[in-house]
Amino acid sequence: MEKLFFLLSGEHPELPAGEVKAILEAHGLEYRVVESRDQLLILEAPQEACEIVARRAALCFNCGRVLFESRAEWESILESARGAPWNLIEGKSFAVRVKRVKGSAPQIGSQDLQRLLGDLALRYADTKVSLEKPDVVVQAILTEDVLVAGMVLATVDKKQFLERKPRGRPFFHPGVLSPKASRVFVNLTRACPGELLLDPFCGTGGFLIEAAMIGCTPIGVDIDERMVKGALRNMRFYELEGELLRGDARKLPFTKVDAIATDPPYGRSASTKRTPLPELYRDFLEETAGVLPSKSYLVVAAPSDLDVEKLAALAGFRIMEKYSVRVHKSLTRVLYVLVR
Repeated sequence: MEKLFFLLSGEHPELPAGEVKAILEAHGLEYRVVESRDQLLILEAPQEACEIVARRAALCFNCGRVLFESRAEWESILESARGAPWNLIEGKSFAVRVKRVKGSAPQIGSQDLQRLLGDLALRYADTKVSLEKPDVVVQAILTEDVLVAGMVLATVDKKQFLERKPRGRPFFHPGVLSPKASRVFVNLTRACPGELLLDPFCGTGGFLIEAAMIGCTPIGVDIDERMVKGALRNMRFYELEGELLRGDARKLPFTKVDAIATDPPYGRSASTKRTPLPELYRDFLEETAGVLPSKSYLVVAAPSDLDVEKLAALAGFRIMEKYSVRVHKSLTRVLYVLVR
């Protein structure tokens, strides 16, 4: 077990850390939370956790091994940095990068910090500076009142999500979630590569695409045949495999799937066939409870004024996590992580 840092996105106060932990649980990796701060998660976990998280995460920038921690004060930084294991970068070129979270520790200048850490690395290790193409990046994170410095082991490829933006697909429909948001839903299900992931309200196929990208076998169902055909076009556009069929989420033609991630239509009449929203969620939850094995996960979003907790309990689910996400002034959605 190593002490590892995860530099997180600031897009939500809780979801990025929840996504990291869900990914580790999906792959059966043990971890212990050491510290959780604004856009920073520190865990004790196997070093392989960094590569696994970097391959799957949407709301993480980079991750690696912690070199030292200190208060965000020059004297404390100097003392802690002198005792850091700089030998880890022995024989490699390096660069120091500073991330200041939301204006934290303004008394610590970024360039002064880069210079100090660079000088110490050169003093205590046989290494050299390479600002353009370093072998190793030393990531210094100023958050709240602390500094955490670490050696980056893996970086998340953020460009991939921009390359899959919904308007760039052959079939588009307004209101679809971004690839990053879809990936988070999929990751929170704890689905592993090779497992069957179902989206029973698949729409244009955003969740199916992200599930396939991490090695799951996606299955999509939608009551609207136009959506099914469009989702299939989108899957083929990325040369991805999956099963799609027209059907009702309340009467699924399956006996077993490994995980479910879905974003129901919130009562838009064209998508729900005018079924009242509480009834739609009740029937859907009861149906999915019959195809999910024990200890398997369902991730679903709902408007904040819908009593999903009651409906989930009646269907035999436990709520493991929930996250409030403000969409706009009149709509807040809640993302529920349910387990059988």
